Amino acid sequence: MNGDSSCVAVWNSHEDAEHGVRILQQAGFDPDSLSVVGKGGQSAEPSLGYYTTGAPVWLRDAQGLFRGGLRSMLAEPALFRLPGSGPLTVAGAFASVLSEAIEEAMPGGSTGALGSALYRIGIPRDSVLRYQAELEAERFLLIVHGNQDMVHAAADVLHALEGSDVTVHTA
Repeated sequence: MNGDSSCVAVWNSHEDAEHGVRILQQAGFDPDSLSVVGKGGQSAEPSLGYYTTGAPVWLRDAQGLFRGGLRSMLAEPALFRLPGSGPLTVAGAFASVLSEAIEEAMPGGSTGALGSALYRIGIPRDSVLRYQAELEAERFLLIVHGNQDMVHAAADVLHALEGSDVTVHTA
């Protein structure tokens, strides 16, 4: 993920997050700067995660995150099952950040791999805890990552949408 700033919009449903992605793309934002994170991924088998780069992947998860338009709009779809966080579906460049955080995670860390990944993209610790709570409440995060001007412009677009809770985090 390029840039030093992030804009995070919290949505109540994956349809709302998908709508946010569509609006940002129509406004000219690069899909590589967008990611969506949400709870989901029901599986009988325990797994650390499934991650791919490049080619689209069809994943069936409880929330339907990848059955909708997101699977064609964002790269790097992934399904992670994390201790303490449970199953997470991720689309966009944040998937690679989370994958790296999992590989480097220290056992017993207070925020775990998800918190570490959010912190890596410039999200302050108090906001990391908030976003983890939002995910536990089965809400969805739409993350825009880039330079300050770009994330402020994305925040302006997202603020205009009904039902969005948008916060900008700058370095």
